[in-house]
Amino acid sequence: MSKKETQLRQGDVFLEKISALPAGVKKKDNVLAFGETTGHSHKFPDQKCAQVYADESSNQFVEVTEKTMLVHDEHTNHTVEPGIYKVTIQREFDLVEGVRKVSD
Repeated sequence: MSKKETQLRQGDVFLEKISALPAGVKKKDNVLAFGETTGHSHKFPDQKCAQVYADESSNQFVEVTEKTMLVHDEHTNHTVEPGIYKVTIQREFDLVEGVRKVSD
């Protein structure tokens, strides 16, 4: 499997394919991140094909059962292939504030 098939980036959201969901995760809504500046969100609108989970530390994971779309109003929509993905939200370093999430 090529890197292109196992990794995907949409703005400040990065998905990386993993082998299985970690133990103890719980279902949550299908929004991965909200744009703090614009109010737009990175989300999976089709809950039949994708389910987002979070662990106790708020790390997110997605289980995609059928090819589906990851959508955002200001970024290119992406087709996500079936599999399990770990979600990482990009962070940046600010000399005054320290490490923080990137604002959309």
